[in-house]
Amino acid sequence: MRRFFFEKAAFSDEEVIRFTQSDGLRHLGLVLAVLDETQHEVDLVGVARCFRDSDSADLAEVAVTVVDDWQGARIGTRLIEALAECAKNAGIHRWKGVFFSSNAAVRKLLNRIGTPESEIGLGSDVVECIYRLNP
Repeated sequence: MRRFFFEKAAFSDEEVIRFTQSDGLRHLGLVLAVLDETQHEVDLVGVARCFRDSDSADLAEVAVTVVDDWQGARIGTRLIEALAECAKNAGIHRWKGVFFSSNAAVRKLLNRIGTPESEIGLGSDVVECIYRLNP
């Protein structure tokens, strides 16, 4: 998983709970899945989440991931735009993104939904960027 900046073979029990149990206030999450004709999920396509910052109620760290086979199909765009609306409705107006500085796709995606406020280099080609969500 590239989100963790290294190969991650498995999640701990605590991580599974943290990443899968959205409370609609501190943790917002959206999932896009393919359903079969009986409306049962057959394939997970993408996930977008944000976790509210404990020190600043209007700030949340955002993450989006899309399955390789679905890259380029605007799945990430649809998820991040929908999550931005949910976040604004929950009182979150700024997002923090942590990503590789060379990841142009993530920059483009975040620029669609907000205006960059700051960028800090964290080393090893990783940056932390704060974006103000568009009204």
